[in-house]
Amino acid sequence: MPDRPAKIIASSRARASPVPSRTLPERPVICSKSQRRKWRDLVVSYLASDLPLSVELITSPVKEAASALHEGLVHFFASQPNGFLPPTPACNSTLWALGVISDPVQRPTHTPDLLVRAVRSRKRHQENQRTAKRQHVASVMLFKNPVNMDKFSQTLATFWVDALPSGQENPPKGHWIAERPEQYTEWDRYFQNQKRPDKRRGRQPVHLVDFESLQLVIPVEVSCHIRDKETGELVFVIIRNFCKIPGMVQFGRKVVADAVATRKNIRMEDTGSVVQVGFSAGSRSVPSFGFVRNLVSKAVDADAANREFSVLLTFFWLCSMGVFPEEIIRDFKAFYGEFDIPRLNPDWPTFDEARGTLILPPECGSYAFKDVELAPGCAVMVQRYARAVHREKQGHDWGLTWTILREGTDVSGGNFFLAKYGVAIMQSPNSAFAWKPSHFHSTSLASFEPTFDVPDLESPKYNQQAVAFVTSGRIKSVYAKWKGKHGLSGKQRVDGAIIELATVADEEDELYE
Repeated sequence: MPDRPAKIIASSRARASPVPSRTLPERPVICSKSQRRKWRDLVVSYLASDLPLSVELITSPVKEAASALHEGLVHFFASQPNGFLPPTPACNSTLWALGVISDPVQRPTHTPDLLVRAVRSRKRHQENQRTAKRQHVASVMLFKNPVNMDKFSQTLATFWVDALPSGQENPPKGHWIAERPEQYTEWDRYFQNQKRPDKRRGRQPVHLVDFESLQLVIPVEVSCHIRDKETGELVFVIIRNFCKIPGMVQFGRKVVADAVATRKNIRMEDTGSVVQVGFSAGSRSVPSFGFVRNLVSKAVDADAANREFSVLLTFFWLCSMGVFPEEIIRDFKAFYGEFDIPRLNPDWPTFDEARGTLILPPECGSYAFKDVELAPGCAVMVQRYARAVHREKQGHDWGLTWTILREGTDVSGGNFFLAKYGVAIMQSPNSAFAWKPSHFHSTSLASFEPTFDVPDLESPKYNQQAVAFVTSGRIKSVYAKWKGKHGLSGKQRVDGAIIELATVADEEDELYE
């Protein structure tokens, strides 16, 4: 009787839609319960016959070892010793065999203790992997949990400071910042004798900062918001211990080191290195939208590098969306959304979607995050960078920086100053901060030997690396013109021309080009 309704349904379906019948896969043939009990002894004897190899395959975290273990068990079960059918479907061979060894009730008394400990070690590793994955997801996708985001924001201190009058910035605008007398002497002598890359710019003096004269100094352990006391405006945010995945910090260190060693420095008059990654508006004389072309050697795989940049910067962006205030994130989204500027998709222009899949590097478990928002398309990577007190214009109001590395035998300098407010923020490794580039600011001179400043070498005394989302104000007009050449409507071309005319060609708006 149970078969009759099924046949009726099947026949009625056949009359309604003549679809060719499909043969259902046969159920795997496995042994009886009594034979399965005998299989327990057989599988233990099989694994114990080459105990060192079995232990190595069981405990190894690499996929090749797991595959070799599984294939060996499948072949052994299929060999049908004593005429026994396999104890389990082939796909469950490893699970069944290791389950026998881990279960003290099923485990044969002659099971080697080394085999038992190997299975326990494997189980602990798998549990740690699952825990790590949950932690990675919680860290990277914090922005999807408003309750936890709110709890995090409540842990941050808020400081209120007065804006200094124009012309009374502290440290003063147009000055390099030295934090110690010996740094002042060393760098002042260096700048006096330095061959200037751009002779149109005058030499900028070095200023020895007086920390007692500042309104506020943020210590290395403090995460906080800083607001303008009079207007209530948010002017700065810093988050310590930004990345919760150590392997991602190491990956970032490698990516930045490779970038500064293989790409052209765009700020030759400043200390350290700054290289563009992602999209560029090109030079003023030859504006051109596309991936920045700044490699110093053709031996470098540009496509592979762009993929690494996309991974690192998308990770940075996703984490930022979970810890920085909404007004900062909204500022970036509004700029890129309003002008339809591409996100950092390494497959552009073949694919220009703003969303994609983030796959963490192998050292971070190769976890995949599907359908996530890709990073803003314009960024820089910096090493040991400092610049005199300045301000610049960008396409959006905020800048975002992640200081990945800060280490050495004499780590001094390289700190961030909000000169408009007389505030110093002490830098720390793995910290991220947001600031307004239109406000006077600077990074202080560091404690490394000036003449040592070679991009592909790490100073034993001091090294600092970071990535930042910064965008030229020209990018919107150049991209509009690029789109105009690729089949846009007449109205879109007119809109692009209006944007270009409205963009002021000011020397100070091009800090990173």
